[in-house]
Amino acid sequence: MIIQGKNGTRKSSLINCIFNALSSAAMGGRSPSLFLAPTGISDFNIHGKTIHSALKIPIKYMKPLSEQGLEMFQEKMRRIRYVLIDEMSFIGLRLFVR
Repeated sequence: MIIQGKNGTRKSSLINCIFNALSSAAMGGRSPSLFLAPTGISDFNIHGKTIHSALKIPIKYMKPLSEQGLEMFQEKMRRIRYVLIDEMSFIGLRLFVR
Protein backbone atom coordinates (compact mmCIF):
# COMPACT_ATOMS: atom_id res chain seq x y z
CA MET A 1 0.00 0.00 0.00
CA ILE A 2 1.34 3.42 -0.89
CA ILE A 3 -0.12 6.44 0.84
CA GLN A 4 0.40 9.66 -1.07
CA GLY A 5 -0.65 13.23 -0.46
CA LYS A 6 0.59 16.79 -0.25
CA ASN A 7 2.39 18.22 2.76
CA GLY A 8 0.15 18.59 5.77
CA THR A 9 -2.43 16.00 4.73
CA ARG A 10 -1.63 13.89 7.81
CA LYS A 11 -0.12 10.90 5.99
CA SER A 12 2.05 10.17 9.03
CA SER A 13 -1.07 10.13 11.23
CA LEU A 14 -2.72 7.57 8.95
CA ILE A 15 0.42 5.43 8.98
CA ASN A 16 0.46 5.67 12.79
CA CYS A 17 -3.17 4.45 12.87
CA ILE A 18 -2.31 1.50 10.64
CA PHE A 19 0.71 0.68 12.79
CA ASN A 20 -1.40 0.86 15.98
CA ALA A 21 -4.05 -1.41 14.47
CA LEU A 22 -1.42 -3.98 13.48
CA SER A 23 0.13 -3.78 16.93
CA SER A 24 -3.25 -4.20 18.65
CA ALA A 25 -4.03 -7.27 16.57
CA ALA A 26 -0.65 -8.84 17.37
CA MET A 27 -0.61 -12.09 19.28
CA GLY A 28 1.55 -12.26 22.36
CA GLY A 29 2.12 -8.51 22.50
CA ARG A 30 4.81 -8.54 19.81
CA SER A 31 4.05 -6.35 16.84
CA PRO A 32 4.59 -8.02 13.45
CA SER A 33 5.41 -4.64 11.92
CA LEU A 34 8.45 -2.45 11.57
CA PHE A 35 7.98 1.30 11.30
CA LEU A 36 10.75 3.04 9.34
CA ALA A 37 11.69 6.47 8.06
CA PRO A 38 14.61 7.71 5.95
CA THR A 39 15.77 10.46 8.33
CA GLY A 40 16.14 10.88 12.05
CA ILE A 41 13.62 13.71 12.11
CA SER A 42 10.88 11.75 10.37
CA ASP A 43 11.87 8.75 12.48
CA PHE A 44 11.28 10.84 15.61
CA ASN A 45 7.89 12.06 14.32
CA ILE A 46 6.58 8.52 13.81
CA HIS A 47 8.28 6.89 16.82
CA GLY A 48 10.03 4.41 14.55
CA LYS A 49 13.58 3.75 13.43
CA THR A 50 15.63 4.96 10.53
CA ILE A 51 15.83 2.59 7.58
CA HIS A 52 19.61 2.38 7.89
CA SER A 53 19.68 1.53 11.58
CA ALA A 54 16.80 -0.96 11.53
CA LEU A 55 18.03 -2.83 8.46
CA LYS A 56 21.72 -2.58 9.37
CA ILE A 57 22.60 -0.64 6.19
CA PRO A 58 25.79 1.38 6.57
CA ILE A 59 25.76 4.97 5.34
CA LYS A 60 29.04 4.84 3.39
CA TYR A 61 30.55 1.42 2.81
CA MET A 62 28.85 -1.95 2.71
CA LYS A 63 30.45 -4.57 4.88
CA PRO A 64 29.10 -7.93 5.97
CA LEU A 65 27.61 -8.31 9.44
CA SER A 66 29.48 -10.47 11.89
CA GLU A 67 28.08 -13.96 12.38
CA GLN A 68 26.61 -12.96 15.75
CA GLY A 69 25.25 -9.67 14.34
CA LEU A 70 23.61 -11.53 11.45
CA GLU A 71 21.99 -14.05 13.80
CA MET A 72 20.61 -11.26 16.00
CA PHE A 73 19.27 -9.39 12.96
CA GLN A 74 17.62 -12.52 11.53
CA GLU A 75 16.00 -13.34 14.86
CA LYS A 76 14.62 -9.81 15.16
CA MET A 77 13.28 -9.84 11.59
CA ARG A 78 11.78 -13.33 11.82
CA ARG A 79 8.53 -12.05 13.33
CA ILE A 80 8.17 -9.03 11.02
CA ARG A 81 5.32 -9.33 8.53
CA TYR A 82 4.75 -5.67 7.64
CA VAL A 83 7.20 -2.87 6.96
CA LEU A 84 5.77 0.64 7.00
CA ILE A 85 7.93 3.41 5.57
CA ASP A 86 7.10 7.05 6.16
CA GLU A 87 8.43 9.77 3.84
CA MET A 88 9.07 7.24 1.09
CA SER A 89 9.67 10.02 -1.44
CA PHE A 90 12.99 10.73 0.31
CA ILE A 91 14.27 7.27 -0.56
CA GLY A 92 16.28 6.70 -3.71
CA LEU A 93 16.30 3.46 -5.69
CA ARG A 94 19.98 3.02 -4.88
CA LEU A 95 19.14 2.23 -1.26
CA PHE A 96 17.15 -0.83 -2.27
CA VAL A 97 19.75 -2.27 -4.66
CA ARG A 98 22.55 -2.42 -2.12
